[in-house]
Amino acid sequence: MVLISTTATVRWNGSTRKHYEGLGYIWGGQNKWFEVKIEDLMKTSPIKINVKCDYCKESFMKPYRNLFKEREIIDKDCCSNRCCMKLKGEEVSLVKYGHKSYASTDESKSYKRKLHQTSKEEVIELAGSKGITILNIDEYENDRTRLMVICSKHSDKGAQDTNFANIKKNVHCCKYIRHDNDSQKLDSRVVIDAFIAKDLIPLFEVEDYQNNGTPLPYHCPKHIGVGVQFRTYANLTNQRVDGCYYCAKEKAGDNHRVSFDKIKEKFLEKGLEILDGEVYKNKEEHLRCRCIHHPDKILLRSYGTVRNTKEPCPNCRNEKSLSDLSRFLRSTIISWRNASEKNCNYECILTGSKDYDVHHLYSFSSIIKDTLEYLKIDINDYNSDDIIAIKKEFIKRHEELLGVCLDKKLHILFHQIYSKENNTYEQFEEFKNNYIFGSYENVI
Repeated sequence: MVLISTTATVRWNGSTRKHYEGLGYIWGGQNKWFEVKIEDLMKTSPIKINVKCDYCKESFMKPYRNLFKEREIIDKDCCSNRCCMKLKGEEVSLVKYGHKSYASTDESKSYKRKLHQTSKEEVIELAGSKGITILNIDEYENDRTRLMVICSKHSDKGAQDTNFANIKKNVHCCKYIRHDNDSQKLDSRVVIDAFIAKDLIPLFEVEDYQNNGTPLPYHCPKHIGVGVQFRTYANLTNQRVDGCYYCAKEKAGDNHRVSFDKIKEKFLEKGLEILDGEVYKNKEEHLRCRCIHHPDKILLRSYGTVRNTKEPCPNCRNEKSLSDLSRFLRSTIISWRNASEKNCNYECILTGSKDYDVHHLYSFSSIIKDTLEYLKIDINDYNSDDIIAIKKEFIKRHEELLGVCLDKKLHILFHQIYSKENNTYEQFEEFKNNYIFGSYENVI
């Protein structure tokens, strides 16, 4: 057991204050970060620390609270490498069961023997009903026991190897029957009549039918123009729609088609006016339309898109979107940026580079969403008075959440790993630790 990390950075809050003040730490304010010794961390802390694997000797990150649970039986740390996990699993199993794996114990073997067990009388009866004679029934323990059998129809082929699970599952338990085409073959006239019953014109002769998987030619009276089509008897009997492939496609379209009046009503409900005539085929058909608020823009929208989209006009959507509000609010945090740069001595806190971006430890979009939620303002429904309130609250929240200077390449890498949404302090701490231990040397 080797801990590489000696300290960790945690945040003050109501659930941690009592614990850390009891150890002599000075309260620094709600949500403020501070450094503690590893041994002082709460046992339930999710903070990731650097640990050395006791098997491959490589370092890896692990949540602190996982250390205690994973050391209950064997006081060793194991990384996510499959070989290391296997070694620790064997050691744990030796302590618990006296074997390197539970599957090797008498208890496990006894359980497996009883699993899926059928009485010998039932085994003999079912096998006999399928024309199978079992030669070593005395060796039967459960449905996976290896059985040697003789097929009454193919006794000249000798004994075959199977088990009772296969006998129960398969209609034809003998492998020679399963590959015998005659077992699937019907009277040819029955097949021809089946095509006629489906309103199809068979183009094959009696001798052309070999078995249920033979592709057979036919014409559809409604779609003569597409030429000769092929279908197996098995497919024909499973097909729910009478007619050919094209008949089935047309019927599916009819089943999903909505009246044109309902289409126009739904478009108008979403602020769109249809410009085309009644050319609607199905919900995926794109129709030319325009927004009543932006009549100079011609749009192509399907009924399915309009029905499932809250604001199908991109111009309307952009006017009140989060991205537009984001662009406006970025111009209001110049003082926050200056304070963050000064706090970092105008250089990247990891590389010392002067070519940096100011990174939000708590993502920019999350601050906007928190602001809107706090003010109870809908992103798609706000006015000029709301803008003033949003700006005031947004700046106030930034004053409490300084950013950090981060090398531009590292900044891009961070967001490639963690995206640009819902970023947290914990993500940056993990990123910082990974950088310090060289995880990104080959990436940058």
